Amino acid sequence: MKQIIKEYRYRSGYLMMSLITLMFGAGAFVLYHMAVTNDRGLIINGFIKLNESQADIFYYVLTGFSAVFAIAGIVIPLLEMSAKIPRVLTVYDDGMSFPMRKEMCEFKWYEITNMTETNVQGTIIIELTPVTGRKYSINNRMFKSKKEFGEVYNILKEKIKVQA
Repeated sequence: MKQIIKEYRYRSGYLMMSLITLMFGAGAFVLYHMAVTNDRGLIINGFIKLNESQADIFYYVLTGFSAVFAIAGIVIPLLEMSAKIPRVLTVYDDGMSFPMRKEMCEFKWYEITNMTETNVQGTIIIELTPVTGRKYSINNRMFKSKKEFGEVYNILKEKIKVQA
């Protein structure tokens, strides 16, 4: 019988999603206003020249993209809240489990054959590869705090090193 060592909340931050929604919403509003009131062409980096109607289309396309991202900033947290899968990363004595998209990933420590770490502008992504070969990612931005991520990272380094 597996024993739970610790559980961590593992979901995207709602504050960040709210800021993203506001930013893209404001961008959609400004771009729509530019499209509606546009009365001249547009030159992009002195290389691409658009006449008045092409510039209107360009602004409308950018408005559409901004609106889609703003809507996604609302829909994604709602889908996450309504998901049947618990948004918790659980560390057991013999393995771990965490949500990934619409499924719960669970594996034993001895099943992990490789662990890599990638840092992209402060976002740390730990990639775990079990014997199946499929890669699973754990993202530091999904934890409540840097301290919690550090705890999980240290547990992973300790447990996976023991198996190697």
